[in-house]
Amino acid sequence: MSEGRERWARLRQRLWQPPRPHGEQPLERDVGPLELFYDLVVVVLVGQAAHQLAGHLTWRGLAEFGAVFTLVWIAWLNGSLYHDLHGREDARSRTVLLAQLLALVPLGAFIPRAGDRGAVAFPFGAAVLLAVPWSVAVTRRATWDVRP
Repeated sequence: MSEGRERWARLRQRLWQPPRPHGEQPLERDVGPLELFYDLVVVVLVGQAAHQLAGHLTWRGLAEFGAVFTLVWIAWLNGSLYHDLHGREDARSRTVLLAQLLALVPLGAFIPRAGDRGAVAFPFGAAVLLAVPWSVAVTRRATWDVRP
């Protein structure tokens, strides 16, 4: 193998590692700016849902807020747990987090119309958001270090 290919293979291995196996979380870990931004985006989404509730203070408005809040919370929990349990300080973990952030943006744009009849954009956006970590798990399962 040529020297250039070996160097590329080492760089790729360092930047694009498989997810960390369960049980190998570091005892102490610093939270990065991208993780804080992810949390901030989720706070904005919850604030937007609360603003929608304030404009429609009815039982139906409360039910819509509950549904939107639950979907946003599940998406946040899914992304946060994935990064805490399996994330590394490499390009793969940051790419997954960035993909989740990009999926949150249209979800936030559809919150005001989430309860309208015939509105399919918000549930579709939520499905895309929840599919990001699932797709990572399915595509990388073959290369994960599975212990007996």
